[in-house]
Amino acid sequence: MCVRSLREALRLLKPGGRFFSYDPNRHSPSMFLYRHPRSPLVSAAGKTDNEVLLTRAQLTAELVAAGFEQVEVVGLSGISYRFVEGRVARALLPIYNGIYERVMQLPFLEKRFGTFLIATARKPGP
Repeated sequence: MCVRSLREALRLLKPGGRFFSYDPNRHSPSMFLYRHPRSPLVSAAGKTDNEVLLTRAQLTAELVAAGFEQVEVVGLSGISYRFVEGRVARALLPIYNGIYERVMQLPFLEKRFGTFLIATARKPGP
């Protein structure tokens, strides 16, 4: 994300309006392996040009800098996939869906390493 686009979202919301986003977590081992350019398993399939791996701290700071209040960013895991690009990644998919994502749902892991970051915030006002 960038503060400029978040400020535009803030401008478009009515006072008291809510913001929601769903972003890939940089601290997630699976996101790092599948989306980070340094990973041997990286895949560009289905990736948009503006998709970046974010941290909870980064996302929180950008929402605050844009002017939002009541900012909350939490990790989320437990999402399974039917298909992923790449032969090796596809071979590992049953382990990812059946074991990895279930383990990542443990609260002490999900908070930091959850596959995705769910952010909510509020535009100041009534």
